[in-house]
Amino acid sequence: MSNGKMGFLQCHVFTPVSDALLVRDMQGLHKRSRFGGVSRTRISSQSEKFWIRKSSGDKSLSSLSELAVRSRLIFSIRVFEAAKAAVEAEGLVLDKDIVSFATLAVKKMIVAAKDEKEKKEKVSDTPAEEEAPTESEEGDVTSLEMKQVIVLGQAEIWAITSEVVRLCHMVKDGLIQITAKGDIEAPMVVTAPAPSQDKKSGKEKKQKKELSKDAKKTVANLKANLAVLGASCGLDTLLFGRMGMGDVIKGVDGCVYVAHSFTVHEELSEGDEFAAVDDLTENGGAGHLNNTELASGLYYGYKVIDLDPLREGLLKYVPEDALREKFLRDILDHLIWLFTTRQMGAKKGSTAPFTRASMLMVEVGTSQPASLAQAFDRPIRPGKAGMHWSACTALANFLEDRNACYPELRNKEFVMAVGGPENPLFKVVGQAVTMGIGAIVEAATAAAFAEAGKTSVGG
Repeated sequence: MSNGKMGFLQCHVFTPVSDALLVRDMQGLHKRSRFGGVSRTRISSQSEKFWIRKSSGDKSLSSLSELAVRSRLIFSIRVFEAAKAAVEAEGLVLDKDIVSFATLAVKKMIVAAKDEKEKKEKVSDTPAEEEAPTESEEGDVTSLEMKQVIVLGQAEIWAITSEVVRLCHMVKDGLIQITAKGDIEAPMVVTAPAPSQDKKSGKEKKQKKELSKDAKKTVANLKANLAVLGASCGLDTLLFGRMGMGDVIKGVDGCVYVAHSFTVHEELSEGDEFAAVDDLTENGGAGHLNNTELASGLYYGYKVIDLDPLREGLLKYVPEDALREKFLRDILDHLIWLFTTRQMGAKKGSTAPFTRASMLMVEVGTSQPASLAQAFDRPIRPGKAGMHWSACTALANFLEDRNACYPELRNKEFVMAVGGPENPLFKVVGQAVTMGIGAIVEAATAAAFAEAGKTSVGG
């Protein structure tokens, strides 16, 4: 026990793949990295997280809770369409473009808050005229599209939508008007005589002052509404994090860390020439010729779940202690399943790259996480025993040496591996599990809660 801390849950995974193109680089070839002086094929962490988020079925993240929306088109599609439907449902009679203008106004307020914060935080000697344009200064100022992908939870999208609807009500009530550029202005008034260019009437000054207060109130409402939503940024955002946008849309530090997976051996790849047969030609020849690359390998993957920030993030997500504990257990269960069974890959139709992990080792404890990638610094050569057995032997030898060097830092270890009790890892790891992944999930989760020294994640 360590002051009630749960610590970390680390997952080391072997995933066998044959003749597939899992992830492609800009040239359409399999992604690679160099380690131990040789080239390996790899699976990028971004791809892994994408497929974890997109996985379907009983163990998917979406089966636990709503996930976030990641798009440049959130304002132009989700917010605008929802605001338009809300305005129509309330029976507001407005000019057809007002909802679009109001959506643009709220978007500009959020972007302006982001740009203002970035300018304050920026430390640069670059002359102002040479600085890159900000989001609000770049491109078409009337567009609802963002210049970059943003990540918002469903509840956050609705909070923004409610502010758009509020602005529409203000337009209907004659309190403001909104231009096609999303600028909020005072309503048009007839004054006689018209104010001069160099001296404006007291009434107009008052209108501008009130207008400024309305704009600030909208931003303040957004901040307040988004703040009380807590973890409603979406479960996947809570797990993997997101970049913030100024003071309105807060950044989120993820608590699941995913390394790039790489082959434990030197790359095993080859070119693959293929043709598309033209059915309507006389000789049935090829109507298209091309080539790609296929790779085989045993990939070592490393994932870390930082349990304490995950538990803290759930405090706002699920207020009841008992439900929160169950939710945390469910999240750990789903993540470990997804680490070992999630499917990914390009060219699915011609390679069927569906597989499952041949080895899973879970570490639970408060010691600083540490990858076992060094076990494969020297590329594995399969020999007669095969790649999986040779890799397990190398991993067992390295783990034994590391534990001997740092006996005080040894975590609770659990392993499941093809080969059963004869697998070399079972001789090194004290908590070997032979009953399957369900048992290892249950044992590892119980160890994480035992580490905290209590049965509830609250407090």
